[in-house]
Amino acid sequence: MIILLMGPPGAGKGTQATLLEKATGLPHVSTGDLFRAVNPKTPLGAKVSKIMAGGELVRDSLTNELLAQRLQQKDCAKGFLLDGYPRTLAQAKYLDAWLKKRKKRIDAVLYFDLPVAKAVSRLSLRLTCDSCGMVYNELRTPGVKKCVRCGGALYRRDDQSPAAVKKRFAEYGRKTEPVLAHYAAKLRRVDVGQTPEKTFHRAVIALGL
Repeated sequence: MIILLMGPPGAGKGTQATLLEKATGLPHVSTGDLFRAVNPKTPLGAKVSKIMAGGELVRDSLTNELLAQRLQQKDCAKGFLLDGYPRTLAQAKYLDAWLKKRKKRIDAVLYFDLPVAKAVSRLSLRLTCDSCGMVYNELRTPGVKKCVRCGGALYRRDDQSPAAVKKRFAEYGRKTEPVLAHYAAKLRRVDVGQTPEKTFHRAVIALGL
């Protein structure tokens, strides 16, 4: 089973991906994780690392190549949960063609629907580990001072200020609406206004699991 996980900033895709990974046994493939874990000693990794070090966005061709390498690994043979991709219509068309060539197809597109006001509220409470990238919420883990996984320092990202979140939200919508329209027949919207547990329950129902 191949499932795309989509949603605006603050929708909690990472949390839901972890829960769905346990429920389905499918690997969670995140382009963000792929970028962070890239090996700079490989030709492709060196290109990606250089672009990211300069603060630029990784272009579609490199993102597609990096993703294709990951999806050909053994654990993805029976399916996967894809998080953070495709972000544009061009990426969606590349993914469709890549899967068709291998006689595979997307089974469902879960869109975690979140109003911008809630996104601003959620992201303003987030802290990120500067070492492993693990994310914490100040309400759910009050008083947390360092990462419980690796001991790294926690910080609040500049792009999680209210103004920055609204800008990211608008940009996400502009780029993603064509993708949602492209996958309209497979799209299943899930309201994420409640707790992560209730959201997961709705996602399971939407997928018919």
